[in-house]
Amino acid sequence: MSCRIVSACAGFYACWTRKEAFLKATGDGLSFPLSDFSVTTHPDPELEDIKGNREAGKQWFLADLSVVDGYRATVVVEAAAGGPMCARRSWSRGPRRH
Repeated sequence: MSCRIVSACAGFYACWTRKEAFLKATGDGLSFPLSDFSVTTHPDPELEDIKGNREAGKQWFLADLSVVDGYRATVVVEAAAGGPMCARRSWSRGPRRH
């Protein structure tokens, strides 16, 4: 696959997972039109605007999650007055005990 195609695919999936995560965070689902808000497709996830309002986009925190190769995941949290109320943790998979 050419570098251009790989880059376009990565941008599409970044956009898709970020938009999907935002819709889930709002609880509106697809009743909130995908064209009414914009997200970045570069490595730093951001909600650029909501219905053209750039300030409204700053009220949300987006973070891409590390998942298995070939998959993408994003979490979206509405930011509180002092910033988002979430923490990132890493777990390693160890042997299961029964």
